[in-house]
Amino acid sequence: DLAVSLYERIAHADETGDEDTPIAYNGNVVLEEGKRYIQDGVVYLCTRDSINALYHPLNQLIGLYVEVVA
Repeated sequence: DLAVSLYERIAHADETGDEDTPIAYNGNVVLEEGKRYIQDGVVYLCTRDSINALYHPLNQLIGLYVEVVA
């Protein structure tokens, strides 16, 4: 959807969110349960869908949407 792409970061095709290719997070991202995201060298596992784009750093979302895995 064009409107979504104007406002939300879309992961590159090589960022699948699995263990080997976490999705780079810099805010403005809808988190998906089960996918991994990376920010500032730390990998996080999403524990529940955010439904809407989030803007906070992932370290502020621990226990709400993510947990640290590496």
